Amino acid sequence: MALERATKIGDYKIDDKRFKAIYGNDFITKVPKACEMANLWQKQQMSDNEVALNYFKGGFQTYNRLSEVLASLELGYHNIDSMLDFASGYGRTTRFFLQKLDASKVTVSDISEEAVKYQMKTFGVDGFPSCQEPEDLKTDKRFQVILVNSLFSHLNHGHWLRWLDKLYSLLEPGGYLVFSSHGFFCFKKRNENIRKKMVKTAPEKGFFYWRGNETIGRLDTEIYGTTYVLKEWVKKVVKENDWGTLVNSFHPMFGFMGGQDIYVIQKT
Repeated sequence: MALERATKIGDYKIDDKRFKAIYGNDFITKVPKACEMANLWQKQQMSDNEVALNYFKGGFQTYNRLSEVLASLELGYHNIDSMLDFASGYGRTTRFFLQKLDASKVTVSDISEEAVKYQMKTFGVDGFPSCQEPEDLKTDKRFQVILVNSLFSHLNHGHWLRWLDKLYSLLEPGGYLVFSSHGFFCFKKRNENIRKKMVKTAPEKGFFYWRGNETIGRLDTEIYGTTYVLKEWVKKVVKENDWGTLVNSFHPMFGFMGGQDIYVIQKT
């Protein structure tokens, strides 16, 4: 589904030279005021440059950890012909991959159509909107690498499985699906009473869901909350659904989204 490369979203007023001195002259410093992630710091009465400092720092950490995952697959950026950054928001992490990959090789998708338009205009990438139900997703493209940063850490049981099935179908043969979710490291940090409630209401052993998210009502907590999965459960559902081969996993990946787990599935 084609989108016009146009948006009226305003940006924070940032000292470009300051951040280009850190990340390079080719670094895109624009941060949209519509981004909920950036606004978390703005609500703490930070200046625009302080918002950008935290925003870029988190994006850079995520980029570095995902780069380590790709390196573990012996997959250099020069070998990547097509990458999908799914649930990409306004490009907090995408901008760093664009310092390694030409924009023509990168596609973005997010449930916010405005976020997709923003990235298409700002970064020159291709994009298509996501949706609540995976069966409604419309794209004919297939990808060598699909990155899904912190979406499966929020989906309920049914949507978790259905979205993994859908994204697996978008891989080229031999391609890699790299996604993160909260694991046991994150689960054990929750309040004991909350953990007990999640265990009691778990639809399956190894999958735990809490109805609460950071979107302040924008996304329905029945579908988008806080999810914890155990490695053995992931291995089981990958095998049961014939979703290729689970070739690698990290439990947790420190320095990545509060210590989430990362999984890598290869399409066979």
